[in-house]
Amino acid sequence: MLLLALYFISFLAVDYISKHINGYSQKRYFQIIACFILLFVFFGMRGLSVLNDTAHYYAHLYNHLRYQSYFDESIFTPDPHDRFEYGYLVWIHFITKYIWCDPYSIILISAFIVTVANLMLVKKHTDRIALTIFLMLSTLITEYGLLRQSYAICLSYLAMNLLMERKFIKYYILIAIAYMFHHSVIIMALFPVFSFVELNKDNVIRTFIATIIISVCIFPIISMLGFGESAYYEGNQDREAAPIAAMINAAMYIFVAYAGYYLHKKFKSDLPQPLIIWAVICGLCLSIINISFLSFNRLALYFIPYITIFFIYTYESCTAQNPNNKKIKTILLIIILAILGKMILTIALKNIWHHLTPYSMYDFYEEFHNYNFGY
Repeated sequence: MLLLALYFISFLAVDYISKHINGYSQKRYFQIIACFILLFVFFGMRGLSVLNDTAHYYAHLYNHLRYQSYFDESIFTPDPHDRFEYGYLVWIHFITKYIWCDPYSIILISAFIVTVANLMLVKKHTDRIALTIFLMLSTLITEYGLLRQSYAICLSYLAMNLLMERKFIKYYILIAIAYMFHHSVIIMALFPVFSFVELNKDNVIRTFIATIIISVCIFPIISMLGFGESAYYEGNQDREAAPIAAMINAAMYIFVAYAGYYLHKKFKSDLPQPLIIWAVICGLCLSIINISFLSFNRLALYFIPYITIFFIYTYESCTAQNPNNKKIKTILLIIILAILGKMILTIALKNIWHHLTPYSMYDFYEEFHNYNFGY
């Protein structure tokens, strides 16, 4: 637990050290390199017991690599018995056939791509790269574990850039590619609608009212759409315990988003592009619906990073205009402590979600690895 706490805090240390580096570019490069090392080493070289699905993806590839026929077949003709999406199956076949013939290759390469994609997203919107990554860590932990969906999320970042430039055809091409890695990205096919919706108080209120209605009627809606017999539907319907984790996550996202909104109203800070704000609103709405139907967290993941970006954007604007205002810095400190406390509490009480403790690194010299951990 102490190791993980120090790891989380190390991003704040990078942010602090960067403030004492002269030169705008030097500060940014230092943060990017330091954050890349911290993220990639920790998640890219993790042991198979770390994060829920690591061992599952390793085992899936390990069982394929045992047979010569896997190497003889075309990468475009995956095993029909595989239950994963076509794009993902082609990708792992390409990696093991032409890059690195080892089942761990998908873990290492996926972690590299997720790390680079998130750093590119963050550096596009802020100079406080290390601080932003710290605030996003809870989401990133989930993203590294949801390996197939992580590719779809990374592609959605690129698609969002195209959407901001109103390049709708290229946007949908990227979303179509992402769909071949994880079907949950279909939610992004609806998002361009907000390009034509004016960002004002009335529309935001209507969106949240619709969210509450959907949350209350979510089971009849899903059943009406033809998914009433799915495992997700039955699992959520049979759930008896209160979704405490979903409530805490939604409350945290609302708190961070409201803090950004408060800074804007109180100190007249600048706001990011309207589509970023709509992404924040979508993330909040899906997190609220997730309390009623836990599977909606998969959809919310495409938008949640923009909540942090929204807050950091308004915070930087405020500090640029009011560099010595203690109230602004206090708000940031409260959010840092809240997020740090939430992550430590989650790991201490609900390690079953991520299996971060006990943390271990992958042994590249070991020939055989146990991948049957019972989860």
